[in-house]
Amino acid sequence: MRLWESIRLALTTVVANKLRSSLTMLGVVIGVTAVLLNVAIIAGIEKQVRGEFEKLGSDLIWVFFSPHRYQDQGGTVPIDSMTLADYEMIRDESTVLRDISPDAEWASKAKHLDKEYDVQVNGVMDSYLRVYRVEVASGRFINPQDVEEWAPVCVLGSDVRDELYGKDANPVGQSLTLGNVTATVVGVLKSRGQMMGQNFDKNVYCPITMVQKRMLGSDQITMLAATPVDPERGEKAANEIWTILMRRYEDKPIFTVESQKAFMEAFAKVMSLFGMVLGAIGALALLVGGVGIMNIMLVSVTERTREIGLRKAVGARRRDILIQFLIEAATLSGLGGLMGVGVGVGLASIVSLIPAPEQGAGAGGGNQLFPMAVPPTLAFIGFGFALAVGLVSGVYPAWRAARLDPVTALRHE
Repeated sequence: MRLWESIRLALTTVVANKLRSSLTMLGVVIGVTAVLLNVAIIAGIEKQVRGEFEKLGSDLIWVFFSPHRYQDQGGTVPIDSMTLADYEMIRDESTVLRDISPDAEWASKAKHLDKEYDVQVNGVMDSYLRVYRVEVASGRFINPQDVEEWAPVCVLGSDVRDELYGKDANPVGQSLTLGNVTATVVGVLKSRGQMMGQNFDKNVYCPITMVQKRMLGSDQITMLAATPVDPERGEKAANEIWTILMRRYEDKPIFTVESQKAFMEAFAKVMSLFGMVLGAIGALALLVGGVGIMNIMLVSVTERTREIGLRKAVGARRRDILIQFLIEAATLSGLGGLMGVGVGVGLASIVSLIPAPEQGAGAGGGNQLFPMAVPPTLAFIGFGFALAVGLVSGVYPAWRAARLDPVTALRHE
């Protein structure tokens, strides 16, 4: 029996038992869809996180005050927070840093006339522009003189401007009340949208000394962000910062120094492990579909025992019977795989269109509620895996059919 004849007979059998074939394929469809959606979620989240970090720059280094690291070891923390003195020491002693930006954060309400808006006030220096690659839309940014004089000035994120002054307004030169402090608006930043769950367009930027002296009442800073002179020297810069701080605080590990590269590598490992777990869950669903195919093929062998005996009696070889039943199993799993790929890609595409709530004006539609990405290779892998499961599931029934004795099969009722 020729191969094409076996394929024709297999397809005829599948079509002749539409309901049974459809129910058998349903398990494969669900399995492939589950695998695609699980992996698509992981790929989508990783793609979005990488994209958000790229907006900030690929060579950032963060420094945070983390007293719990030392307190958990029973040590006494010598300070309450990072200060500008820490920033100045790192700035003066580092040999591989291009820029370093201190940040003192304070949650507040911004008021203008009868309008009020919840904002985060960031006390910064002029280096903030360079470190975070921020662009000014109108006016200017904080300059060294503002920092030196504790000047009551501020730069607005685009959402703050839109809410308090109007989208097309130019608030430069107008006043803004932040808590109990009245500041003069000197600039507006270009929209940055949401990054890492934070809407930077809702921030107000002031001189760091003004925030410390007029709002916080202390010289503390929330964090430091730095960039190396060369992206390839990011790890060296992070180690240098750590060494400077440990020397300053007598080797007390009360800080966290993290490079963006190291963070992304750790994130990729976590997402890879998470993806393997979700992929395995989806694969189990696909294997259940394979068991369904094997069960249906065994039933088919029993139902068609006389047919098998008749074909062997007129000259069909074991190989012909084996190929025929394998093709039937492959047809069921292949069609189920194709439909599963279609359903999986379709659902992923639809879900990816759902926007995340409270997006900033500059989000640009890039933040989805459930980000998903289905690489083309994943679709082929899903189909190939389904086909393989069908072939493996059909081996035993096909082997059993091929070994039937023609005389015994013809006498089967």
